[in-house]
Amino acid sequence: MFSVMNSEKFKVDPNARASSSRRKVPDCAVCALSFCVFGSGLLCAPFAAMELTVVAAFAPDVQSRVTLFMNKVSHGNLERFAEAARKPAAEGDVALNLASGDLDLVKNVADCLVAHSLWSGLKRSSTAVALADILLALDGPSPSSASEGPPSLSSFVVDAVLRDMGTQFSQRYEDCEDKAKEDQAVRVRESANAVARSVGQLFNKGLCPFVKFDFILQGISQDNALLKLDAAAYPEAEPRTPGLPQCLLLSGRVTASQPRVSETVAEFKDRLARDLGMGPSTFFFLMAGGEPQPHEEMKDLGEVELQVMVRPPVLKEEYRVEAVCILLTEAAATLQATEHGRALLCREMQRLGKLKRGLSKRYQFMIRDLEDLVASL
Repeated sequence: MFSVMNSEKFKVDPNARASSSRRKVPDCAVCALSFCVFGSGLLCAPFAAMELTVVAAFAPDVQSRVTLFMNKVSHGNLERFAEAARKPAAEGDVALNLASGDLDLVKNVADCLVAHSLWSGLKRSSTAVALADILLALDGPSPSSASEGPPSLSSFVVDAVLRDMGTQFSQRYEDCEDKAKEDQAVRVRESANAVARSVGQLFNKGLCPFVKFDFILQGISQDNALLKLDAAAYPEAEPRTPGLPQCLLLSGRVTASQPRVSETVAEFKDRLARDLGMGPSTFFFLMAGGEPQPHEEMKDLGEVELQVMVRPPVLKEEYRVEAVCILLTEAAATLQATEHGRALLCREMQRLGKLKRGLSKRYQFMIRDLEDLVASL
C-alpha cells in the first residue's frame, strides 16, 4: 500500500512553519488520502484520480505524522499513542510535540486531522476509533474553567470544520465531466456525513460548544446561508470609503465588511469570508467590468458595486437531509437535556417535516426514524 510516509518529498524539518496558501496536493498525497486505514479497519475509495484540494497549511512532516498516527491508532493503543503524540518529534514516528504549548503547531495538527478524517470523502470502518475519542485523549486533562489555559486541540478542530465546510460543500464544476461531477458529489456526501457524525460525538463529549454546533448544523442544512441571514441580526455595514467599491449581497443588502484602501481583492475576499462564516471559494465578486482579479488592489477598481455571487453547492438537498439526520441522531439526547437544545431540536424537526413530502422514500424514512427517536426522549 502506498503511503505518504514513504515519500521522500515529505521529509522536511519538523520545526518548519507552513504558509496559509492553498495548492494542489501531489498525486502521491491524493493516493494516500484515497486509500487509508482507520484503526484496524481497512478502507478504500476510488478517488485517487480526482483532483483533491485541501488546505496546504501543514508542514508535510506534520501531515505525515498525523496520517501515520491515524492509520495505526486503535482502541487498544489509544492512550499510549496519545502520550507519544505529546512528545517532541525526535522521540518517535507519531510524536507531534503537542505538549510544547506551540499554538501554531496545535492548529497545524488540527488542520491535518480534519483533512484526514473528514475531507477525504472516505467511509469509515465500524471498528475505527471515533475522532471525538482521539481528541479527548489528545487534549489530556482539561482546566477547570474554559477561560484557563490555551485553546485545546479539539477547539482548533471544531474551528477548522467551521472555517472549511463552506469550501468543501460548495466547489466548482467548470470543465468537469459528468462522471467526475458524480464522484465529487459522492465524496462530498461522505464528508458531510463524517462531519455530522464527528461533530455530534464531539458535542456529546463537551468538546464542541453549543453555538458552534448550531453554526455547523446550519452550514450543513442550508445551501445558501447568504440568502437566509436574519436581517435584524445582520451587523451594521462599515462606512464606505470614498474612491473604493461598495460590496453588496444578491439581495441588495450592503455587507458589514467593506473594502479598505490597503487591500487587494483576494485579501478583502478572505476577510469577508470570515465575517460571513463561509469558505472563500464558495463565492466570487462581479462588477460592471466582469470579475476582478485576485491581485488587483481595491483602490484601482474605483467606486463600483462589487456583487457577491454564490457558487452552486455540490451537496444535494437529499444529502444535506441525510447529514442533518445523522448529526441530530448523534446529539439528540444531549440536546434534549437543555432548554436551548430542545428549542434547536424543535426548529430542525419542523424544518425537516416541511421537506419530507418532496423527498424520496429513503429520506422520508430517515426523518421518520429521527422523529421517533426525539419523541422517545
